[in-house]
Amino acid sequence: SCIGHAHFEVRAIAAKHASIFLLPPLLDDPEETVRWNAARRLPKRLVLRLRTDAHREVRIRIASLLDDSELMPMMADPDYYVGW
Repeated sequence: SCIGHAHFEVRAIAAKHASIFLLPPLLDDPEETVRWNAARRLPKRLVLRLRTDAHREVRIRIASLLDDSELMPMMADPDYYVGW
């Protein structure tokens, strides 16, 4: 029930503990902290789309989870910290 809570902090904590089968919708959460916490636990095939997330912190953290071949599309990221 905490996955749909009104406060993002509660959703972010819930993403750390909830069943992974409940996490995919959190990849579309408006708060970057929730998206990142869900992405950390999900298979890479589901989080690859976050390589182009609007928030730079999400893209930076996603890059740390990926293999070299999966990072290639991120080389052109407009944020210097992501692309390098």
